[in-house]
Amino acid sequence: MNFFISEGISYRKSPGGGTSLQSYFLPDTTYAFEREYDQSRSDLSNNFRLGADFFVTSKDILTLSGLYQYSTGKNLSTTTYRDINEMNQVINTVERYQDEYENEHEVEFDLNYKKEFAKKGQEFSIDIKFNLSQDREEADYDEDDLSTGTEIDVRQRSDNLEYQKMWLFQTDYAHPFGKKGVVETGFKATLRNFDNDFLVEEEVSDEVWEALDRFDNQFKYLENIYALYFLAGEQWGNFSAKAGLRMEYSDISTKLVKTNENNPRNYIDFFPSAFLGYKIKEKNTLQLSYSRRLSRPGFWSLLPFFQYADTRNYFSGNPNLNPEYTHSMELGYQRYLKNGTFLGSIYYRYKTGIIERITFLEEDGITRSFPINLSDGHDYGFEISLNYDFFDWWTATGNMNAYRSVKSGVFEGVDYGSDTYAMNFQISTKFTVAKILDLQPSFNYRSKEQTAQGIRKASYALDFGAGVEVLKGKGKLTLSVTDIFNTRRRRWISETDEFRIEGDFRFRQSRQVKLTFNYILDKKK
Repeated sequence: MNFFISEGISYRKSPGGGTSLQSYFLPDTTYAFEREYDQSRSDLSNNFRLGADFFVTSKDILTLSGLYQYSTGKNLSTTTYRDINEMNQVINTVERYQDEYENEHEVEFDLNYKKEFAKKGQEFSIDIKFNLSQDREEADYDEDDLSTGTEIDVRQRSDNLEYQKMWLFQTDYAHPFGKKGVVETGFKATLRNFDNDFLVEEEVSDEVWEALDRFDNQFKYLENIYALYFLAGEQWGNFSAKAGLRMEYSDISTKLVKTNENNPRNYIDFFPSAFLGYKIKEKNTLQLSYSRRLSRPGFWSLLPFFQYADTRNYFSGNPNLNPEYTHSMELGYQRYLKNGTFLGSIYYRYKTGIIERITFLEEDGITRSFPINLSDGHDYGFEISLNYDFFDWWTATGNMNAYRSVKSGVFEGVDYGSDTYAMNFQISTKFTVAKILDLQPSFNYRSKEQTAQGIRKASYALDFGAGVEVLKGKGKLTLSVTDIFNTRRRRWISETDEFRIEGDFRFRQSRQVKLTFNYILDKKK
């Protein structure tokens, strides 16, 4: 038997925020305002895990473990609106304050059984997991119109209670055959149940609160996914091949209880994959692959309400969102160099049901942003990756992805198609000084890209790390700085015939300094 136990305590406090300039052009009026958002998020979390491995035989292992986690959080924010006239003069200022408290409980149990057979590579495993969590967020909002001269003009409060339960059952079996062949098969079932009760109230008189109909509902989400897969691969001399098929049955339903809005869905999907490889020479390989896969929207993308700090811009999910599907084809070339590796590939990806977040202006002059499924898209591009050791004390890694992305789709009679050329790359290099000191700078860049309603501006960041061995090689001190120049931020422009929004935001501070100490108790283990 082998027992393991761990306890982790974490506290962090992180600033964030930014600004946006929003201009609106309507038939009967034109107006603009500047929005400034300042946020401070802090959380204290505690997690405890306990488990044991039972070696039933030398080839049969049963593992049981449990996890309990409790965390509390505090979110303070100030949103300032400065209304601007046609002469670009500030004519009024409104400030909105949010004071939010959050607490979360989570319990998880895991059971794993693994069996190895006498034949090398033949394995059978079973995994069962149960997860239960509850998260509650309570917030107070005070809004002050500075032109009125009163201390508080609007007082509101929100209560968001989220409950989640998940079961996971999975079994896998691998059986080798021939010289290098293998057959794999398995089954997986994921059963998820989300329940989110959301309420916003406004004080109409002294301690008399009234619910806001638009923000008073209960959202239920059920997701049952059952999957079977089969995979086989073999190698004949310089040629290798692998092919597989995964079948999934999805039973999904969303429900808004108080407004009785239901959307049940169930469907069967097939996801084939194939991989071919040919070794031209000892150090050169050609690779050709195809796969069909899907990306399901996360829970927050489905939730029709999740923020109320900004009353002039609503950000929500969409309970009617469907998965995004991708057909991916790739041709690659890999070469092993004397002191490194080169990998280059060209690819084409055809996507359907593309998930894209759009913004539109409502009748009351408030903008609303939420995700939708566009019709389809085509991505063409190439990727290059290179690892190289120039000397024993100097190594470098670089990768680049350049592509064209064409998307099409119409929502409520509006065309949200886009056509963009973009690229991103990362370069990292490490220097070793006197065999005990490592220095590693890293730079990454993401180019401007066209979106459904405008552009996402370019972003870049420089990181740096240094590590030194201490205590005769048993210990190591590492100092790292992420985003040295504080440039990793989200900048964008959204533009239609009715409005133009230009924003510059950082939701959590990206520049951080971290000091880590590692000590090896026993190098033999």
